[in-house]
Amino acid sequence: MLHQVMSLTLLATMTTAIPAVPQGIPRGATITGQSRGAAQATRVFVGNPYVAFATLADSSAAVLVGNALRDRLDGRIGSELAVIPRQEMNTDLMTYGYSPNAILTLGSALSLGKQMSARIFVTSVMTKTSNGGWSIVIRVSGLNEDAGQVVRNTTAAGQPLPDFGSKSADLVIPVILAHKEAKTCVDLAATKPDKAVEAANKALKAIPNYGLAEYCLATMALKKDEKGAEAALHFENAVKGDPASLTAWSQLAIIHQKQNDSAKTVADYQSMLREEPTNAALAKEAVNVFRKYHRPDALKDLVKEQKKIDPTNTDWYDLSATGCLQDNDYPCALSEMEQIWVLDSSRADKDYFNKIIFISKQKPDTHAYVKYAKLGQAKFPTDVDIGGELAQAYVMAGQTDSTVAVTNRLIALDAPGQIANVLMVVKSLVDANQTEKILPFTNYFRKFGDDDAKFKFAGLGFQGQQAMYQAFAKDTTTPHAAYGRVELIGDSLLAAGTTRTTVTEPINLFIGLAAYQQIFPLQQQLQTQKTCDLAKQYDALLAKAEPSLTLVANGSNAQLSGIAKPLLTNVTSAKPYAAAQIKALCTP
Repeated sequence: MLHQVMSLTLLATMTTAIPAVPQGIPRGATITGQSRGAAQATRVFVGNPYVAFATLADSSAAVLVGNALRDRLDGRIGSELAVIPRQEMNTDLMTYGYSPNAILTLGSALSLGKQMSARIFVTSVMTKTSNGGWSIVIRVSGLNEDAGQVVRNTTAAGQPLPDFGSKSADLVIPVILAHKEAKTCVDLAATKPDKAVEAANKALKAIPNYGLAEYCLATMALKKDEKGAEAALHFENAVKGDPASLTAWSQLAIIHQKQNDSAKTVADYQSMLREEPTNAALAKEAVNVFRKYHRPDALKDLVKEQKKIDPTNTDWYDLSATGCLQDNDYPCALSEMEQIWVLDSSRADKDYFNKIIFISKQKPDTHAYVKYAKLGQAKFPTDVDIGGELAQAYVMAGQTDSTVAVTNRLIALDAPGQIANVLMVVKSLVDANQTEKILPFTNYFRKFGDDDAKFKFAGLGFQGQQAMYQAFAKDTTTPHAAYGRVELIGDSLLAAGTTRTTVTEPINLFIGLAAYQQIFPLQQQLQTQKTCDLAKQYDALLAKAEPSLTLVANGSNAQLSGIAKPLLTNVTSAKPYAAAQIKALCTP
């Protein structure tokens, strides 16, 4: 059974044209300084048309059209409805940090309208035409309704924008007036079906294929026959009136699936993707449907079709990349996402960088991983997720100094909150045999890490400490002094503050082993050269090895204890010799 997709609109994937203002109304926020209780009429929110990536001139055009829409609708949609005035909208926009006449995304516009107690929403998007004019798509919808109604208009040659807005409003007026009957159908469908049908038919007489009215009739027909032709016909009419209603499309797809009509089901999902190409959940479901019905090329066919219509629309490259991901074809996905950057890098938001960074690290494509993580971090310098990815990308590229620098910036951004990111970097450095690069993070874990974080830091570091020791031991040309690096790593890991013996005992063992590897070569040197400096070095190594080996020899891990005990015996037995040499060689 297909699950229903949340009803969204073709505007849902767009971002605001005013980048300097915040995006979205805070959840649970309320308007201050505005009295709502006195208003008796149902409030109608008419937002300024959205223009994607607008220039100043484009924004001005949208404001002119928005004002004309409001002015024309005001007083012409019945006494029961009242358009929210421009001045009140601007006051509330400024309350939330927007500029007056701001061009809002659909989500922000709807949030603002809800806070202003609107029950009917008029949202729209304007796009440039090939001849330099404008087209507008206007959607009328009620609060929390599954379908609305869409109208379209295009500027005539030389038509002033205010006149274009007024003429567009004339198309909207009958839709708003018919909304009451369409909603009456929804309200009465369960209790008075006859009256509901009567109301829907009134709306449809005024506006053929009215999306909400047809949707209401379709849901009533579903109760009689969940895969019948009547319900399908009404849903088909509903999406004619409101092609942006994914809920109607989804219901239609469910019926077609129950009818075993694979061709129509595939077409339904293609239609949904035309409306919302960047809806990742929808794309994933669509790909599964296409596979089920042995139409794996259905997504590619759709993308090819839409790219031909508008080769500069980056949404189709994003959708194509999603399809590639569903096939685990990461080079294909990366190529499509990179094309978005080539077409218009200004459209790269956080979602874009998160997606392309994820794709580039899967193969992995190290060059692309570093490139886009670096570009993302430059555009969003305070985004800790992108910063964490950049640190990992530098590790993958072998640029460990840059890794540490980026991680230190992450720590500075949000010290206590970066435990997970820093641990991720620590693991990456250890895996890259760059364990010594983690030592600058010791103080961070000692200061901000809880017991679990300190334990994880020490555990990851121990893997690197052990690997370094084993590499030195296998290479007979390794200078014995190099084992001091193993000691240094162990000391730093313990300094972070973990007290769990499951990691402190192994760390101490390798501190002892590293010191032990240096003791007897130094003893041989001391026996021939006989200097005070060598005698002191020899004694210091014994002093270093003894406490670590003692802790392990007396510890809870029998296997480690068995390794430490004979070493400890040798160290203890060498102490009198060291003392005698210091006395003989260092006494004036």
